[in-house]
Amino acid sequence: MTRRWLVAAVGATLLAAGAAGAFAAETDFFVDDADSVSLHVFVDRIGIVFPERVADPERQMIASALGGTITEEFPEGFTVLSLPDSMPRVELNLRVREARDSLQHFVTSIGLIVSGTDRYSPMILTDRFLVTTRPGTLEARMDSLNAHTGMIVRRRTRRGVGQDQVIRYLLEVHPDSSVDAIGASRQYARARMVDYATPDFVHVIYARSDPTGEPMYARQWHLSNSGQFGGTPDADIDANRAWDITMGSDDVVVAIIDGGYDVGHEEWNTEAEASLLWTNNGETCDGADTDGNGYVDDIHGWDYYQENCLECEGLESEADCSSDPNEFRCGNISLSCEGGMSQDDMHGTAVAGIVGAKGDNGLGGTGVAPGVSLMLLRRTTSESDIAAAFDYAADNGASVINCSWNLAVGQYFTNTVVQRIESAAESGRDGKGCIIVVAMTNDDVNDCGEVRGSERNILNVTWSEGAVDHDAVIAVSASNDLDQKVDCAGHGDCIDVLAPTNGGVLRIATTDQSGENGYNDLGGAPTAACGGDCPDPEGETTSDPSGFDPLAREPENVNYTYCFTGTSAAAPMVSGIAALVLSADPELTQPQVLNLIRDTADKIDDAPEEGVGADYDPATGFSAGSGDGSTHGWGRVNAYEAVRIAASASSGGQDGVDVFLRDNELDWGNTEQRSCVRMESPRGYISWRHSVDVKVDAGPDYASSEPTTSAEFDALEDEAPQRGETNRVYVRVRNRGPVTASSVVVKLHWARLLPPAWWLGPSGTFVYWRWPIRHLVPLFKSQFPLLPPDFWSQFPSDASKQDFWASLGTTTITDLVNSGSSAARTSTTDGAQIARFEFTPSDETPLLANRFAFLAIVDAGGADRPAPKLRAEAGGLLPFTDILVDVVTPGDNNITLKEFSLQE
Repeated sequence: MTRRWLVAAVGATLLAAGAAGAFAAETDFFVDDADSVSLHVFVDRIGIVFPERVADPERQMIASALGGTITEEFPEGFTVLSLPDSMPRVELNLRVREARDSLQHFVTSIGLIVSGTDRYSPMILTDRFLVTTRPGTLEARMDSLNAHTGMIVRRRTRRGVGQDQVIRYLLEVHPDSSVDAIGASRQYARARMVDYATPDFVHVIYARSDPTGEPMYARQWHLSNSGQFGGTPDADIDANRAWDITMGSDDVVVAIIDGGYDVGHEEWNTEAEASLLWTNNGETCDGADTDGNGYVDDIHGWDYYQENCLECEGLESEADCSSDPNEFRCGNISLSCEGGMSQDDMHGTAVAGIVGAKGDNGLGGTGVAPGVSLMLLRRTTSESDIAAAFDYAADNGASVINCSWNLAVGQYFTNTVVQRIESAAESGRDGKGCIIVVAMTNDDVNDCGEVRGSERNILNVTWSEGAVDHDAVIAVSASNDLDQKVDCAGHGDCIDVLAPTNGGVLRIATTDQSGENGYNDLGGAPTAACGGDCPDPEGETTSDPSGFDPLAREPENVNYTYCFTGTSAAAPMVSGIAALVLSADPELTQPQVLNLIRDTADKIDDAPEEGVGADYDPATGFSAGSGDGSTHGWGRVNAYEAVRIAASASSGGQDGVDVFLRDNELDWGNTEQRSCVRMESPRGYISWRHSVDVKVDAGPDYASSEPTTSAEFDALEDEAPQRGETNRVYVRVRNRGPVTASSVVVKLHWARLLPPAWWLGPSGTFVYWRWPIRHLVPLFKSQFPLLPPDFWSQFPSDASKQDFWASLGTTTITDLVNSGSSAARTSTTDGAQIARFEFTPSDETPLLANRFAFLAIVDAGGADRPAPKLRAEAGGLLPFTDILVDVVTPGDNNITLKEFSLQE
């Protein structure tokens, strides 16, 4: 039977053959070590394992092409398709083999679904099976058996020598065989020379431990959200991906200025966690100010509350504050003035855990930056103490300062505090500047500027460096595990970013005050405005047959909680990201870190169809919001994207350079999700073929001047190219990285979009330079020509064939400075550069549609190259996905497409 592309052949045959009728599952068995193992073989389901690079839109289209529907999804791409009807097993096997041949570049495995008979647990039955010979079996005898049965040898390994030698085979059933791997393995298991033979099943694999080995990690959706407990997948900060580059350096110190801490908490007091708390190496616990910084025995920070609540002189007994008089020092953060913890210690303990709980200690959860050091500063509510805390952090080496608190509406700081904040932001870290993170209010109000009656609001304090004003702080509002802006969180034009907290399904799991007096013991009381109820430690529900609802239970270890809420939880996530960025590159300045965090935020909750939501400015990426100030800032933070850009190439990063072209108005360069994915809940889609960085000035009547800046590019009217005239095509190139790109190659191609009939040849095959592609158009709903096989190996030179994608030339731009979305908001600092090309279309083919496309590519060299990193250096045929422009473009920010029609 002639094999055909699945859309035209397999999909139709599956539907037609289904009418023949068959049981939904057949019972069969294989032999495992002389035991018969029963299986259900489902004849109305297909199993597929998709590689990570195949995004959801392509997965859905492949399922549709196969005539099925995705009904089950498991970890690592394991997917079950259900067919509308069953069909004979032999016929289904043959059709699946055709699918395997045609989809070899899009799936890792494909086969029938099988399961044990005692319970449904799906496996994929491949056409391969494993054979181990008996000791001393002659290889020639196995070769003869394989030839007789028509099996294909995929792998052969030998163990031992002489009479002890055994041979292990991975064999594959011939595509035309009516036998599958179950029957073939059974046939081999009967052979005298074979010890055992079993099918090569593809299993569903669940990790038994999380990346940090922590019991609460599954509840820490803000770090990695797989949709657990009903959330939206990827509604997270992608910390787990950032950890592949760095988990933080203990040289990076995060100062937590808060109301109190459980300094004796197990998370940072085991021997293994000795490095978690910052230690002042210049101080000795001897009752004297050893390092001369004005603080006596400030080993891990300072307690301004304790310093004020007691006088060191005149105590009746130092034991009033410590069981060991030799350890008592006024203000030493390791002690509590009252001789024990207070409710004030709950908040700072939870915040500190979000930033940097150690992880890998088997106790609770993990922080965003588990490798950094924590400096604990217990503030009071007086301006003098708050100002002193900022000074202390900046003077003692803090890189990041977290403030999960703010002033009441209508109050403001005097210059005393404002100047200390500005000084820390400008002069901390030896002049590179501290990153100061501040939480916005937990009320749905404009939290910026005049609402508080003064511009001295901590959220929009600015400091001046030359002629350019910089924000001294990052203002953080809140998103939930559905990737939506939390209604009861502040907004306004001083907002920078959103970060995860409560407001969806789950709250935030973190460290809690030790014992039963923390958040863990609240058992249903609201914890914050719009915070909802905390889980009940004894909670049960009748909605679950087991009587147990994981959403209703707090962790059994009362030193941790599942129910921390509010912007107090969101701010330390941003502090953790800043710490990871500085761990990747400690030389970055404060403005560079702020810009990275802003520029790499995901544009969530755009909601264009409802006419509400973020309303991101297409020219700057900043949320316009509801009319009462910005609601989303630059979006929800993404740790992976920020760290990837900052990190060195040797550690998997970009060396500080990230040039990009935008595929649509919501695309500002992030690659963690493809640019066709709209960050909604549920996820939507947006075209990736309408680049806002490619514009045409049609001839012969050109604009009065060529655009040389981003603002001029935005002002240029985008026109349809004029047939028979020389048209100017402009490509805008940006750099999100803090490092200037010294040389960037910009190349532009154009092609006519082909109607489906042009793809079909004899027997449904279109041969493209001896490359058989079967019915590609219906699957991807695209008529973009394929790229030549040597397109990327020759880049930036022209490919050997330009029949479809014709080059309009190459140009080089130099010294491309930081020009991401945050720079775009201030036109005077937007360093985007514009490359110009000329396009003279004269072809007239009336039988073809008037549809064309530009393909623009940028290459900064080093770690910032396209497709991915020009991986065709080995020569020969490219991976199939590299010649499909509709596949490679949405996931590569060095490549973009722009569809257009010609005007006569």
